[in-house]
Amino acid sequence: MTAVAQLTEEEAFLWCILSDPTGVDLAEFAWVNEYTPDRCYRLWDFQWPFMQCLETFQIDLLGRGLGKSESLVMCALTFPFNNPAQDMLIATPQAKHMKLITDAIEKNLNRSRIYREMLPVGRKNGITYAPQFQLKFINDAKVITRLAGIDGKGLKGPHPIQIEMDEGQDIPEPAYMEIIETIKVNAPNARWRIHGVSNGTRDMHYKLTHGEGSDLPFYVHRYQAMHRPDWNDTERRNKLAIYGGTEEHPDYVRNIFGEPSDLGNALFVTARLMACVAMSASPADIAFNEDYTNLRISQELIERVGTVEDLMQIDFKHLDDAYSSFWGGMDVGFTNDPSEILIFGTERKTSIDRLLVRVHLERVTAGCQVRVIEHLFDFFGKRLKRFGMDRTGNGLPLVQILKDNRKISARVVGYNFAEKRPVEFDDREPVGKEKPEDLVILKWVKDHATDLLRKKVDTKALRLPYDLELLSEWQGQTVSHIKVSKSFDGAIRKYSGSECHTLDAARMYVLAKELMAIEALLAKPGRAGPVLDRFF
Repeated sequence: MTAVAQLTEEEAFLWCILSDPTGVDLAEFAWVNEYTPDRCYRLWDFQWPFMQCLETFQIDLLGRGLGKSESLVMCALTFPFNNPAQDMLIATPQAKHMKLITDAIEKNLNRSRIYREMLPVGRKNGITYAPQFQLKFINDAKVITRLAGIDGKGLKGPHPIQIEMDEGQDIPEPAYMEIIETIKVNAPNARWRIHGVSNGTRDMHYKLTHGEGSDLPFYVHRYQAMHRPDWNDTERRNKLAIYGGTEEHPDYVRNIFGEPSDLGNALFVTARLMACVAMSASPADIAFNEDYTNLRISQELIERVGTVEDLMQIDFKHLDDAYSSFWGGMDVGFTNDPSEILIFGTERKTSIDRLLVRVHLERVTAGCQVRVIEHLFDFFGKRLKRFGMDRTGNGLPLVQILKDNRKISARVVGYNFAEKRPVEFDDREPVGKEKPEDLVILKWVKDHATDLLRKKVDTKALRLPYDLELLSEWQGQTVSHIKVSKSFDGAIRKYSGSECHTLDAARMYVLAKELMAIEALLAKPGRAGPVLDRFF
């Protein structure tokens, strides 16, 4: 107190600003807001109780865009002013999450001299980038970062007095168990804050925000997007449009209300799915439904008629004019389950994919199913670019037989719903010894196909006929997220509901189309075949 009493009024004000353990005062003093006329950074009213809370254990149940990451950066930069020779730990599930935080920390360090004065003078200036980002200040305070990983082992070692955990909903439960043992809860200024937006699973984040199964008395921050002063009716209408026109959409519930969505959500928003259906009295919709070919073929019918080709009656008068390419998908069955084949055509003018043909096969032999597929390739010609099939179980022999047909083998592709496949590349440069192939992003096939199909429905990039059986199947499946500790992503999807053979066939079509480019890029060149193969 004697030292404080000897300060001038300006120095006393500065001391008060620096001694705020939440970093709010220092941020309002030193940060810049480029989107306001005076460029002064100021908290919104609701952020004061949120960001200046001093409870030891805190967790967010918030919507997006409410200042969680800003609050984390504030605490990291103000930490050395109040905690000499102590450590703060920042933990995230993956490197991509950590990069956003460390970039924000460096940005504010570089823009404010008052922060930089706490760094030592030297070649590295107290900043370490490898193996993890770390700040070491002149008073021996440190801000260290760690990735949680699958089992939480990445969090072993540090013993901080403060922990800032971001994207807590994606951190596996074993990581929580490890981090509990690291924090010095009895130290002065000890604090553990968990930031995140619910992903709808009944995981550790859910338990801590709802007081289930935990002896840790976490204080729960509950704010919705509507607490922001810039929230207005226009944004609400835009968000409703994005999320399917209803506040009950699970993503609207999570991102706007900040609440976990219910288990077993419908795969498609009904309003968006029906917006893709040609069901009006317009001449275009009437013509589309008349052209739509829905064939139902059984083995008994084939034996009565003679050949399966006699039953494949498809007639389009406008193929050459309307469509630039065709894409197929098939869900394979033999006895108890039918096979479903869907053929989509991509319109030249709009790039919308229209469902043109559906072939329902009941108890049809493998040989006849092969002939059905080959007939479709003959009918649509070279513009049938790709045909995706389920290559597990009954589908494997069909894929193998079709691969022996030189004319179509390159256009037939098999997928296993239970495997991971390359779907895109990480948008960054290789680091260290990384090779370009190390930047390939893998995703579960069924999940990725579902996401692609939902995106097409949400953006009206599909046009569907008024086929009530097909629509009933597409509306009949639900999806829920189940927490699995051994999964790096922290959760897996569980699909349930009625039989969805046409939906699985549509998943195969969208995979065959959307993964064509990356699969061609990653294809390894094989040995050249016989010269005469080039002429077939």
